[in-house]
Amino acid sequence: MLKFYVSSFIPLGDNKLFHTIIGTMENEGPVVVKTYLRKFVKNGESQDMLEEYKKILQGIKDKFSFPKHANVMPCQSLSLESKAAFLVRQYFPFSLKQRMNSLQKLTYQDQMWFAFQMLCGVSQIHCEGKYHGDIKPQNVMVTSWNWLFIT
Repeated sequence: MLKFYVSSFIPLGDNKLFHTIIGTMENEGPVVVKTYLRKFVKNGESQDMLEEYKKILQGIKDKFSFPKHANVMPCQSLSLESKAAFLVRQYFPFSLKQRMNSLQKLTYQDQMWFAFQMLCGVSQIHCEGKYHGDIKPQNVMVTSWNWLFIT
């Protein structure tokens, strides 16, 4: 069972399927917790479908490691409970969308560095036989030292 503490109910996206909150995990620091409420699934197929997704997500988590996949950040942990499923990943204060819209404009070198890292991240995903399916600025996180992660 995952143990995390909710530190904020700040919505991090406009997804109707997942509720996204900021939490804190013991010995991990701040994390993003995506909560999938089972009420969106028809009775009977709920447990089987979520178990299948859990296997798929666990496979993705096991395939992607930091040294080999430096620009990909899959979920750190996942948990299925009776009323909800939880996906947990590291918290990043800025998405690429926020960084692009900040007052500090991106230099040409920053733009080329981000483009290079995006291509590296997509290549790292595809080399493992996986496909993201929803790459957009909100799903790309940027660190304070301009390192980029596809989530």
